[in-house]
Amino acid sequence: IGIDTKVKDMAKRKKNESMAAKLAVMSIGFFLLMAVILLAAACLGYHAEDAGYNIASSKEVKNFLGAGGAITADFVLTWFGFALPIFLAAVAVWGYEIIRYKTFVKCWWRVFAWCLGLLFTAVFMSLVWGRVDNLKVGGNIGDFFSRQISSLVERKFCFAYSRYGLEIVGAFLAWVSFNFACGITFGSWWRVIKKIVLAIWGGLVWLSFADALKLVSVRARAMQ
Repeated sequence: IGIDTKVKDMAKRKKNESMAAKLAVMSIGFFLLMAVILLAAACLGYHAEDAGYNIASSKEVKNFLGAGGAITADFVLTWFGFALPIFLAAVAVWGYEIIRYKTFVKCWWRVFAWCLGLLFTAVFMSLVWGRVDNLKVGGNIGDFFSRQISSLVERKFCFAYSRYGLEIVGAFLAWVSFNFACGITFGSWWRVIKKIVLAIWGGLVWLSFADALKLVSVRARAMQ
């Protein structure tokens, strides 16, 4: 009896420890999701007139999250532009996967892809849009690297459309990095595209069949 009791106690202890570990891991996922929501809300509530980390202003703060949100939004948009708010989607995917207690495949490679994708996106945005209402779309980081890369390419390859080539390469690298950071593979895209093509094909076949039935019906009425 004593041995059975010890075995049961050990099993119960292991179960409690596994549950505690699972809750600890899930809390990381909740933290990531909350961080994404707060950062997104801060960036959406950005106002150029609000006091920021390098801007002094005596006007009332208009950001949804108050002074903290205004400072955070100013820092994020000043340095990373709109690239970071876009790449928050990948962090939200991480949080969701962790909450569901799914295996976080290729963890460090996905984090590395996220960092590279953030840089590529900032550079791409700086190349394409530059500034909008005195705000650098790619932030200071995107603006700096886009100017350095453009200068290097123009010195090495003197042709009229080098900037457009850089934009295409930047967009492609940003897209690939974003997909890898989110855990989306080319196989996943192929399956989605195949489903879309099959759905369109099925719709066209159904429309053709419906038109044929309508034509048969019209001819049958004409013969009567």
